[in-house]
Amino acid sequence: LGVVTAAIDISDGLLADLGHLADSSGVHLQVDAASIPIGTPAHRFAYALQLSPLSVALSSGEEYEIAFTIPPEALPAVEKAVAESGARPVTVIGKVTAGSGVTGGIDTKGALYTWGNNADRQLGANSFVVSHTA
Repeated sequence: LGVVTAAIDISDGLLADLGHLADSSGVHLQVDAASIPIGTPAHRFAYALQLSPLSVALSSGEEYEIAFTIPPEALPAVEKAVAESGARPVTVIGKVTAGSGVTGGIDTKGALYTWGNNADRQLGANSFVVSHTA
């Protein structure tokens, strides 16, 4: 398809790796924390350690997932190609905007997540940040 504008594997944890992607691309990533898929193992781990499942999802690594950005108009074609390939569906978890760093929206408990800043160049405003589901 040739529509991916940036991508990174999620090996250092979603938040850290989105920070790397934002920094190296010179953009701001606005993440919708409530859209981040959190699997049963993360919920169990969080419960056992009395942590927030979202904080576990944001900070754990080695999920063998890819986060990537695409222009919004490319989303239907990407979803179709992924479905036809038999791969797991993609999940839109935010968008790329001008600026730097990674910020989050409201999580499922109403808490606002905001994270640090990185570089200050532009890659592709209004692209989506997409991650495979768990």
